Parts: sequence; structure tokens; C-alpha cells
Amino acid sequence: MRWRGTKAELLAALNKLPGVLSNAEPDPYGLSIVFMAEVGAAALRCVYDDFRAKSDGGTGRDGVKWADLAESTLERRRAKGIVHDAILRETEALRQSLEPGSMAPGQVFRLEQGSVTVGSEIPYADHHQNGTPRMPARPIVPVDGAIPPGWEAELQEGAARGMEKVLELVCYYGGVG
Repeated sequence: MRWRGTKAELLAALNKLPGVLSNAEPDPYGLSIVFMAEVGAAALRCVYDDFRAKSDGGTGRDGVKWADLAESTLERRRAKGIVHDAILRETEALRQSLEPGSMAPGQVFRLEQGSVTVGSEIPYADHHQNGTPRMPARPIVPVDGAIPPGWEAELQEGAARGMEKVLELVCYYGGVG
């Protein structure tokens, strides 16, 4: 990484970065998208890892443990020849939609200036997220939208990777806009 300007120009560019990354300042080079892509990838990894832990009967780093499957569900599965008791993994479609980098059907990875949305649009995902009168909620993403403490380190690493890429672009373009 090499800067092609003065120290004052570099400091001015760095001082503008918070506004650019938060969408409060113009972003002609798409720096916030670059940054949010790395944060989003880390968030999707957290969702996926927690899904795997919870589907195997454990507790996710988000602190959530899903209700066990009903005996009637297990009996229906056995009748179909399904021998595992993993939760929400009968067809694997929901899990696959959350796998980072899979681009599987139903995966949500939407980047916008200053934000990223991750999750699944598999039609039944919402029923599991919120529950139904006959089925307990098994939250896939945090219910309150807050970042679980168990995810903070991974999200910070994603932000650091994003900032590294942003700084490379700032140096390449000679500023932020």
C-alpha cells in the first residue's frame, strides 16, 4: 500500500472515512460496500456456525438453544427413512442457504451503502424464526437485531478486513472522493 499525496491529504481522507462508511458523506468509490461486504461475510459465518451448533442440539454463540424435535416429528422422519435427529436439517435447504460463499437458493446477502442484510428467504425460515401455534420458535438470526456478545470478535475481524481493503482503495484512488 502506497499513498501518493501529502500527509495533510492523507489525514483529510482518513477523517472523511467515518462519514463515508456510515453513508453520511458521498461515496463515489463504493468504499462502504467494500467494508460492509467483509462485515456481512463475518455475520453470515456467525449465523451459519450458530445454526449448525443449534441444529445439533447445542447452544449457539448467540446464547440460543433450540427446542428438541417433537416425538411425532422424529416418528415421521423414521417412517421416511431419515435416521438423524438434527433440527431443521431434514432437507438441508435452510442450512445450505446460510452457508457463506455457497450462493445457495434462498440465501440473503444484500449490500447497501452503510448496511448489509444476511439470512435466508427459504419460505419456511420465517415460521422457524418466529414459531407457529404448533411449533416452537427456533431463531436463526438474533430476534432483537442486536449483535450477540459471542459474535463480536468475529465481526470485529470482518470489520478489520474490510477496513484494510478500504485503506488500500483510498491509497489507490488518492482519497475518498
